[in-house]
Amino acid sequence: MPTGNRDSSHSVRSSSRQSKSDLLCRIKYRNTLPDIPFDPKFLRYPFENNRFTDYNTTSLEREHKHELLTDTDAGVKNGLIDPDAYIIDEDAELDDADKALLGIEGSASMDRKGTRHSRTVSWMRRNEYLSNEGVRMAQNPDKPETKVGYSVRKYAKNLEKYKDKESQIKAIEKTFEATKKPIIDHPTKPGVTAKRSYPLFPDFEMWKYSLALVTFDSDPSKLTDGSKLTEQQMSNSVIKGMQVDTGNQFVGYYTPIATDAKKRKVSENQDSETSRNCRDYNLAREYNWVVKSRDSGRDDTYIFEKRDGKVFYNEVDWRVKLSKQRANVKGDNVNNRLTVEYRDFNEEELANQQVKLSQLENVVVDEESDEESETDEKAEAGASLLSDLATSSSSSDE
Repeated sequence: MPTGNRDSSHSVRSSSRQSKSDLLCRIKYRNTLPDIPFDPKFLRYPFENNRFTDYNTTSLEREHKHELLTDTDAGVKNGLIDPDAYIIDEDAELDDADKALLGIEGSASMDRKGTRHSRTVSWMRRNEYLSNEGVRMAQNPDKPETKVGYSVRKYAKNLEKYKDKESQIKAIEKTFEATKKPIIDHPTKPGVTAKRSYPLFPDFEMWKYSLALVTFDSDPSKLTDGSKLTEQQMSNSVIKGMQVDTGNQFVGYYTPIATDAKKRKVSENQDSETSRNCRDYNLAREYNWVVKSRDSGRDDTYIFEKRDGKVFYNEVDWRVKLSKQRANVKGDNVNNRLTVEYRDFNEEELANQQVKLSQLENVVVDEESDEESETDEKAEAGASLLSDLATSSSSSDE
């Protein structure tokens, strides 16, 4: 027995030695396909694309008679054999009992007036839902049968109000008097009232000019050297589109020099003939720009100004957004000085201003000439917007 145990243990050890691999890593046998020797080619498909999509009914489907499932709660038996039985005679007259139910009384002219005062419009109609709940629930009181008495009383009240010509004239004059009463209550917020009210008019003086709304990402009055621009310099500053030799485009923010700012303040109180001269400006900062017009699909923007107890509004044709950019790279030739000369408007500019001013008047202008002039005006304004745009209200060109 001991000898047999030793032989069996020796055979187990020898079998484990034979199954052990000589390699340390696990072997993976692969048989990959070779690379394609040529580029793929398109072959013509000889079959129709819709051969699996066309559906043809069989005789079994055509001969099958489908059962018509009707609503049993309705209780209406439709006779589909004689279609002429459901033709309505438009010339037929209603019975007196039917007229009373429909609330139709009086002559045709009075009837039209009554329907005009009790007309139901779609934008004031109560929502109606299509469902079977109306069969099981109680009837809605907003039905023609329940409104007979109300319509009769309302119709009689209107007759008493507009019985003669004098009462009609008084009712019309009353509407004009109602418009003169100031509306101080808020239409949707109860308890909110207006403290002051001003008449609103278009700005007849500045409407003919194209206005632009310029927004800055930071305060433009703070300069790089730590100083700050005065209010006089801010009101007379100019922005102009610039392009350097390398092709970079930016907007230059120019401020008037100190001596010219004093001269401008003095010339504002003098005659316009004496104030027409050249003004010099220095480059204060450079900006990146984004321009959007009124025709770009955005919401319209208006500006309001209070003068002489009235409020005047004007539309903004352009919106310019300015953001500061880094200092110019060495080698870029930038004009640090700008000279602006004031002149009169030419005939073309005056004609464009007159076309824009005609929007406020009841003047019929030729449509073709109006469209052409308006298109030319917008094209020229978009091309030269940043070259002659100034924050002051005076008319100036470089």
